[in-house]
Amino acid sequence: MKTGRPALESEMDVEIVADNVRAVEAIYFAYMLEQMGAFRVLERIAELFRQGLLPFGQGRLAEALFHVARPGERMPARDRAAFYTQVLGVVGGQGGGEPNREFLSLWLRFLVAVSMVGRQHGTAGLVAPVAQANVNVRAAASALAANVSAHGGGVVQFAAHELALQVQQLIELLNDRELRAAFGAHDMWQVIEQVNQNHLGGARNVARYRAQAEAGRQVFHWLAALADNIGPGAQVGSDGSPDAAELIQAVEQWLAASGMGDPSLEPAAQPLKALAMTCGPSVLPVVARDLLAALGLSVASGGAGPASGSNASKPLCDVVALLQGARGTGKTLAAHVLAHALALDVLRVDLAQVVSKYLGETEQHLDAIFERAEQAGAILFLDEADLLFGKRSDVKDAHDRYANAAVNYLLQRIARYEGPLVLATNLSGDVDAAFTPEEWRRRVWRVVPFPRPRG
Repeated sequence: MKTGRPALESEMDVEIVADNVRAVEAIYFAYMLEQMGAFRVLERIAELFRQGLLPFGQGRLAEALFHVARPGERMPARDRAAFYTQVLGVVGGQGGGEPNREFLSLWLRFLVAVSMVGRQHGTAGLVAPVAQANVNVRAAASALAANVSAHGGGVVQFAAHELALQVQQLIELLNDRELRAAFGAHDMWQVIEQVNQNHLGGARNVARYRAQAEAGRQVFHWLAALADNIGPGAQVGSDGSPDAAELIQAVEQWLAASGMGDPSLEPAAQPLKALAMTCGPSVLPVVARDLLAALGLSVASGGAGPASGSNASKPLCDVVALLQGARGTGKTLAAHVLAHALALDVLRVDLAQVVSKYLGETEQHLDAIFERAEQAGAILFLDEADLLFGKRSDVKDAHDRYANAAVNYLLQRIARYEGPLVLATNLSGDVDAAFTPEEWRRRVWRVVPFPRPRG
């Protein structure tokens, strides 16, 4: 077992145990498989086999499925849920240790910090040498690594080992050629999709959870390598950290996967499921607290604790947040952070794409998007909203006429919308003059500027 004392934050007198970090990595990966329904899928396949509904012979696959169906052969769902709660702070598990209430907030804080530094400075100087540019990454890495290490020891080590074996068996079985052929699937992910859809009551966003599982595993790998490489005589990269480029790539992959949405509205609308926030206001990521303050919402009124759904959305319903800045300055990421801080889902809509793709049918598609957001109590994030703040174009042809009509309808639909609303525009300069419709005045408009990073 290797331990290390990180030189990231000298004021943090903590010891990072790499094996503990790896244990949490195994439980996190299992949880992502749980979210996509992989464990239930394997159990359902075993049931179908036992009922004689799958044409498998007497070989290795049949024997393995027989053991899957036997009680006591694998960690049951109730015990898995208990460890997800104890280690990751996931709501719902019972019978385990004290929930890790800080994990989700620390996890998000770290991802946001890495993404921001990576976009501004690349891989150089991610955590070392010490500089003002990487202070947030250093602080977030220290806090997350310490938290994960503290929650990955003891019985969690045994649970992680058992779960890792269970996951390995699951992957081997779902990748079995005979099993894939029975479902007409090219890989295990298609098997999971088909069984969820046809035998377990509905589709799951397998692509999203797969991407987040793989990206999350890379993040934990980086944290464990950091612990391995900070001891005396350790060899580290030129920037003082292991695999900085891989970490940044994994973080961006995780954040991008959070935007994967419902194929029925893709790519115009992307529903983003918010992770349930189990932490109190005091442990909100700094970036989230700053964003809430910029919108005139206190942390308490922002519902940044465990509140969710319609109750959490009420404070934001009186405010329209307009995120203003050039491309690449972090507006979409800010909407992501806000959704997590308020424990809400977010429905992202690329307005420019909706208007151009569904020209002549824009109203119908916009109605579907607004109704969906209203039913879900989600934050409606209208991205690429430049068209709302520019002058209507002169009508030269049918295209201009349809485009102007679409914008006018959209303005009316926004005015009637009762849910939390966030808009993003790339336009610079004063956009306050655009808020002239009287209907818009019933809500408080907050413009949050996103300037280009210096240097």
